[in-house]
Amino acid sequence: MTVSSPSHSAAPGRRRIRFRPSGGRMTPGDVAELAAYAESERAAVRIDPRASITVMRPSGGPGRFLVADAAPPRLSVPEWDGGRCSWHVLCSALTGRTGGMRDVRAPAERLAHLLAQRNPPASTYEPLVTVDDGRGDVAGERAPLSLIAAETGGYMLELFGAPVGLRIPDPELVRAVAAVAGLLETTPLVTAPPPAKSAASGPGSAAGAGGHVPAVHRLLRDVPGVEGFPAQAGTAPSGAAGAAAADIGWFDHDADDGVTLGAAIDGAVLDARRLQYLAAIGCAVIVGPRRTLLLCDLDEGAAEQVVRVLAPMGFVFDAASPTVRELHLSCAPPSPGSEPSAAP
Repeated sequence: MTVSSPSHSAAPGRRRIRFRPSGGRMTPGDVAELAAYAESERAAVRIDPRASITVMRPSGGPGRFLVADAAPPRLSVPEWDGGRCSWHVLCSALTGRTGGMRDVRAPAERLAHLLAQRNPPASTYEPLVTVDDGRGDVAGERAPLSLIAAETGGYMLELFGAPVGLRIPDPELVRAVAAVAGLLETTPLVTAPPPAKSAASGPGSAAGAGGHVPAVHRLLRDVPGVEGFPAQAGTAPSGAAGAAAADIGWFDHDADDGVTLGAAIDGAVLDARRLQYLAAIGCAVIVGPRRTLLLCDLDEGAAEQVVRVLAPMGFVFDAASPTVRELHLSCAPPSPGSEPSAAP
């Protein structure tokens, strides 16, 4: 999720037209605009890892697409200039609807606005921040900076999957994240930390965080309310079995009678027909961090009808489906210096 200035359309002629919806969330109007654009321009929308989408146009061969080079659809979500290094913020996809300690979408969006003003230098790791509501679905990405909702309030801080041993209170979250982001920008790693192989090295230790943990303690010691928090084992890595399946299925809301449906898409591509049916539902859609879609805030009867209509069109609502397994494999974290994977 990246929130940029209120310029909602990309310049025509650009070969890569990508969008990073704020919190992964697209309005019904955004979905309708994409559907109309796909029909008029023979376009399709690819669902990418890290809660992003790419608008594509056909290359001439059946089933093959080139990234669109015409004027893009005008969406409420920000267009992402892939040539500019910028911080990207992900949050738990189902936050505020079901599970988790509490709703972290609003804090994640505030952080996205803050970090959108920064211009980190090009580095060999992806400038990624994850805001996890306590379920571990995005904290397992081993991002340079992770914030995990604590049961006692505030957020636990991790660097590259390594617990820092500090709890940041809610009122100081923006200040603390700005400070840590500045530290990471001025002292970039030569390479991203390797996966853990022992208790002394890897994502669960200060060594695995590139030695930044002591510096973060010094940096935040004067921030009001920041306190020591017992370091605990890191969250499950994003490669853990079932990671993509966590967002798939029928989810009853905790606070009301609403339902959210999580779907994988066969091929992870929405053509005009699929988009038109999504637009007809008229609900908000969240693009999940692992190439899934969440159809939000439906009543039970509408949700049942949506499943009956969309399932024959390649929308998969069964977490055990091979389609979900394929999506999981396509969402492996990018290698240092590369873009996130986005197999069509």
